Amino acid sequence: MPEAIDRDARLDDIAKATLDVATEQGVDSVTIRAIAARMGGSTTVITKFVPSRAALIDNVIRYIQARWRDELRDGVDTKTGTDRIRALIRWSTRPTDPDRLIRRFWLQALTNDDDRAQQVARDEARREHARIRAAVTDAGNDQWVADVLYLALRGYYVSSIEDPGRWSHGRVAASLERLIETEARA
Repeated sequence: MPEAIDRDARLDDIAKATLDVATEQGVDSVTIRAIAARMGGSTTVITKFVPSRAALIDNVIRYIQARWRDELRDGVDTKTGTDRIRALIRWSTRPTDPDRLIRRFWLQALTNDDDRAQQVARDEARREHARIRAAVTDAGNDQWVADVLYLALRGYYVSSIEDPGRWSHGRVAASLERLIETEARA
């Protein structure tokens, strides 16, 4: 009798291999064949769990989101008031390689004709807006501040791909923190 496969563990392994391929060869190189080769197996081993490239992207986004939840819980949600907003800004603009990759995957999901991929991206956007609203509410700011922060961060995600040298983590984080300081003084 064949050994039972832990579906969640296999999906995580596929996501890790997807990130490795994207890091080494670029996001456009992510294919079922490339992931299978990375994992040392046949494409059937992959398609049993993720049947398409869109599903590969969904899976890597799911994997990263799970890591994000832990990071947010430990590094942002423990803070209160304006410190929580600052921590969220710094976390959201950090220049790590996985974050750069996930922005590229996110853009591909949004521009993909696959309704499921687009829904995954929209769901994450709504969760992000809710996180920002909660931090802004905790700090006692008006909700328009949450909307401006959300729109600025989404713009940063695109700009950090489009012109990363100009829109650095430090520049964007400092600008958004100044906005929060200005609002706090008002």
